[in-house]
Amino acid sequence: MRTKWYFWPAALLSSALALGLVEGAPAQTLERNALTAEGIRPRLSVAWQLGISSSLGPLVSDTMLVMRQIGAVGVGLSADYSFTRVLGVEAALAWTPSTVAMTDWEQTVDRTAAVWLGSLRARILAGASPNYALVLTPGVGMVDRRGAAWRGMQGMRRAALVFGAGLSFLGQGPFSYGIEVQDYLSRAAYRDSIGTAFSTRLHNDLLVTFSVRYAVIVR
Repeated sequence: MRTKWYFWPAALLSSALALGLVEGAPAQTLERNALTAEGIRPRLSVAWQLGISSSLGPLVSDTMLVMRQIGAVGVGLSADYSFTRVLGVEAALAWTPSTVAMTDWEQTVDRTAAVWLGSLRARILAGASPNYALVLTPGVGMVDRRGAAWRGMQGMRRAALVFGAGLSFLGQGPFSYGIEVQDYLSRAAYRDSIGTAFSTRLHNDLLVTFSVRYAVIVR
C-alpha cells in the first residue's frame, strides 16, 4: 500500500504529542523550556545533515513513458537565526544522487540523476521540555532535477511549498541533534527535447534528515 505524502509529518507530530512535548503552553512557558545546553541559547546556528529522500509517485506518467525518481541517501547544510526563543528563520540546501527509473513500451532502465532541494523556512517552537523541542518549519523552496535522465527536458527547476516538522535533542555544550521530515510540494510540468508536454501533476519530494547543529553565536 502506497504511503500518503502526509503520513510522516503526521506520525512525527503524533509522537511528539505522546511524549508530552505539545501541551498548549503559552509563549512564556515555551521560552522557559526552550532547548538549551548548560544555559547556552543559540542565536545563530549551522547544521550538517544526512538524510534519505523519497519521491512519492511518478514524475512523468503518460501512455508511452513513465519516469519515477528512486529514493536515495543525501547530504545537506543549513543555517538558522533566532529572533526570539520561539521564532526564527532557516535556509537549507540538500543534494541527493537519486536515479530515475524510465519505463517505455519495451523495458525499464535506470538513468543517473540527482536532485537539489533548497528552502527558506520559518522555525517555530511548538513545544519544549528541558531535553526535547518540537519545531515546525513551513516555508518556500525549489526542486532542481539534474543528470542524464533529464537531459534535453524543460521545466526541471520548480518552485515548491515546504512543510516540515522536527525534534531536537539536548547535546553537550553548543551542540544539539535533530530529526526532521520535510515535504517539498511542487508542480511537475515537463516538456521533452522536441517540445512534447507531459501531463501536469502535483508532486511530493520527502526528505528525512538527521542533523548535528552547532551554535555559532549565543545570546
